[in-house]
Amino acid sequence: MCLDYDAHFFFGRKFKERYINLSNGVIFVSNAVAKYVLNGKPLQPKHRVIYNGVKVDDVLPTYRQIPKQINFGIVGVLQESKGHHLCVEYFNSILDEYPNSRLNIYGEGYGFYEKKIRKLVKELDIEGNVVFHGFVKKIDEIYSKMDILLMFSRAEGFGRVTIEAMMRGIPVIGLNSGGTTELIDHGYTGYLFDDKPTFKNTVLSLLSTDQTFNDIRFNA
Repeated sequence: MCLDYDAHFFFGRKFKERYINLSNGVIFVSNAVAKYVLNGKPLQPKHRVIYNGVKVDDVLPTYRQIPKQINFGIVGVLQESKGHHLCVEYFNSILDEYPNSRLNIYGEGYGFYEKKIRKLVKELDIEGNVVFHGFVKKIDEIYSKMDILLMFSRAEGFGRVTIEAMMRGIPVIGLNSGGTTELIDHGYTGYLFDDKPTFKNTVLSLLSTDQTFNDIRFNA
């Protein structure tokens, strides 16, 4: 709430920590959340980190070649903390190498922010490469049309969509922050990036060969 929505407890972080610790037990959805809430202090015996649960499909993905038209996707409510504007900007940086790529934006949110993203897409002259799908209820419909998931959230507490993609054999390229760093083993189950150059390098690495692409898919 603090990092994503700029919403703060009335009496400050220290009092919030004390108030939470009045509980007999405290569950955090990631180590990143625990570290922030506890101001970097170690976990106490009554603290537990329990990740969010997802329904796991036992069917492994099948080997596939890198498609000629690569469908990137970003999934989540349209708000600045989720980094859609950066996603569009960074996506534009790889179009020289992959001109047929498409960025699929799933989700809806605050109108002013969507206008900002659409304006950026128009200014970059990449309207033919970016598709706004709005809210899509059926998640299988989203992931069945996606080759790579992009996670640009600056302070993701956990990252359910990251797991949903990985369990379907969709490689994830995620910002190196928050709970995302706990879900992705860089270079083995996906990739982490810090800025535009490292983002571009991760895309080039993932798509270097069919074997690399599929190794990451199966490891995920």
